[in-house]
Amino acid sequence: MTAATNIAENPAAEVEAEPFLAFVSDDVTRETLDLLAKQEKWSGKRVFPGGIGAAVEALATRPAPALLIVDLSDSQQPMADVHHLSEVCSVGTTVIAIGMTNDVQLFRSLLDAGVADYLVKPTTFEAFENAVRALSKEKAKAEESSPGRLISIVGARGGVGASTLAVNSAWLIATEQKQRVALVDVDLQFGTVSLSLDIEPSRGFREALENPERVDDLFVASVLVHESDNLYVLGAEEALDEDLAFDPVGLHRMVTELRRNFECVILDLPRALAMRYYDVLAESAVVGIATDFSLAGMRDTVRLRSLVRTVAPRAKLSVNVNRTRPEDGSDVPRGAFEEAIEMSVDAIVPYDRKAIALANRSGKPVPAVMTNSPIAKVCRKISKTLSGAAPVGETSSFVSMLKR
Repeated sequence: MTAATNIAENPAAEVEAEPFLAFVSDDVTRETLDLLAKQEKWSGKRVFPGGIGAAVEALATRPAPALLIVDLSDSQQPMADVHHLSEVCSVGTTVIAIGMTNDVQLFRSLLDAGVADYLVKPTTFEAFENAVRALSKEKAKAEESSPGRLISIVGARGGVGASTLAVNSAWLIATEQKQRVALVDVDLQFGTVSLSLDIEPSRGFREALENPERVDDLFVASVLVHESDNLYVLGAEEALDEDLAFDPVGLHRMVTELRRNFECVILDLPRALAMRYYDVLAESAVVGIATDFSLAGMRDTVRLRSLVRTVAPRAKLSVNVNRTRPEDGSDVPRGAFEEAIEMSVDAIVPYDRKAIALANRSGKPVPAVMTNSPIAKVCRKISKTLSGAAPVGETSSFVSMLKR
């Protein structure tokens, strides 16, 4: 029985992310890491047999831990396996790799791929302890000056609810997670974010994009529209008879300033502009793709996934399905859809006519008007994935420092 099977059969496994998990191929290392888990007071089974392949299999069906140690000893293609691992890990997961190969080039390649450290076996308890302590100090130091988390939301095709996903997530992160959030609608002519929140479009967003040198703290403060104590919105409603083409530097400068002043910046980024603004896409901690189960949605999710992997290889990719139509049989089956996009769907937003109608009439997000509706519950889950919200019940101060 594999480690992944053992975890999948654990009833508690599907509730919360773990503070620490390890997948190693030899008994000595497993015993050493069991001691580390005991010292940190991480209860339960944390160390499993099998290397990076077992980790990928296990994390496909459960949340990724704060700290993950994986064994590359049996891997024939370590960099390819690390890439597969990135597909199932969250941005907040710190990965330490171990292996038999003492190669500087491999070490550098692993760091470039997002692995935090690489230790050569046999590895002592002191080596593991020193590695995790050093990483926790780096995390704590980085958090003192780190910019706000950047999240990009892109629709695989028109009408699949990307803007709704951005609005609901921003409101939940600001209201329930108590983070300061800036929500940016990059579609200056057809954007619906301000409309959905029943607020006036921003004055000056276009000017910021046309004149990046003007963007500073005071200018940003003057163009943001205050929706609530923690949520600020940047949007526009430019004339349709004008040809709008901006230097990407303008948006990048604006986002940079916003990240200096907000804990979370969410971009509602039209798919047609995704390549034009690849600089901000490349800096995103998470890219959320909104799609449906249509054939076109499947095709364009594959294309967007390829773009994100090229432009933002370290970003967490989250695929969320909306507008499902099971009643008419036109949807691509979920299994076939996931096989085509080569990753799992993170969430399926249910259709709730009553909640949507009430939200539209109120000019508020669904979670604001129907807190416990099916849509609100799924959006709450999505918002935590996007924000990297820490799971409830962390048991170690060390883990809290590892969390981004």
